[in-house]
Amino acid sequence: MEEVLRAWGLDQGEMHRIHPSAWEVEGRYVLKEYLNPEELEQNVRVLEALRRLQIPAARVVRTISGKSLVQYGENCYLLTRKLPGKPLSDIWQNRTLARKMGETIGILQLAFRHCEDELKLQENSLLDETKGWVREELARTGWSLVEELEFVHAQTGLEMYYAQLPCQLIHRDVHFGNFLFDGDELSGYLDFDLTQRNIRIFDPCYFLLGLLAKEKNPTARKKDWLELQDCTFSGYDNKISMNLAECRTIPYVMECIELLFAAYFSRISNWNSARGAAEVFRFIRSIERELERP
Repeated sequence: MEEVLRAWGLDQGEMHRIHPSAWEVEGRYVLKEYLNPEELEQNVRVLEALRRLQIPAARVVRTISGKSLVQYGENCYLLTRKLPGKPLSDIWQNRTLARKMGETIGILQLAFRHCEDELKLQENSLLDETKGWVREELARTGWSLVEELEFVHAQTGLEMYYAQLPCQLIHRDVHFGNFLFDGDELSGYLDFDLTQRNIRIFDPCYFLLGLLAKEKNPTARKKDWLELQDCTFSGYDNKISMNLAECRTIPYVMECIELLFAAYFSRISNWNSARGAAEVFRFIRSIERELERP
């Protein structure tokens, strides 16, 4: 790490690990390690585009020689200014913060609209993924994680309105760790490695599913979670006016995201996580009617 930081003249600075692939340096910077230089370069492009729109994103620190990254061995490194604030730890009992998270996602997507032509990032389709590699992987397991009829139900529900679902740049990895708050106010957005064009309601759906990911029994939190999803979508809809197709498709988007996770974890033989995703999928199936917005 000292050799890497020498490129920024920070090799004598104090540092400590804050993530398996990130370090805080001198209390003022964050150094992040990448295996894929394309992801690093995408993050740089998005960060700089958002900062030009005065969105609170981390400022990229150039090396002494003016480069945005340092290559060392097989890995590459990005240094950014540390943003103020910290991630929210829990919103289960705070409906106001749930609404604010929805607004925060909407504000970011509004900014993305202004820099979409400039960035020209990868275009993806949740429907195509579901019908493609996700189905193939779940079939390879002999439909041991979810029944084929359950899969068809979710795919059909998503496909029914898919052509009417607005697409744009989305964050694609919306969870507490990537949104910083100073008190109750947003202080920064983080990590745009996965940013892509996709259906826009992917982001709020992904965030809400993340709240269930660590719950051993999602059904036990049904009442609280339904209230949180209502507050989150109310905040989101306050910034991004959702159309009827989006309101009707929420449960199927959520189901297909969980199918994607089940297939992904199956592919890497992480069976505990694959089964956890399948359990959340079945929970969403059981409350489909309650998830559709008026």
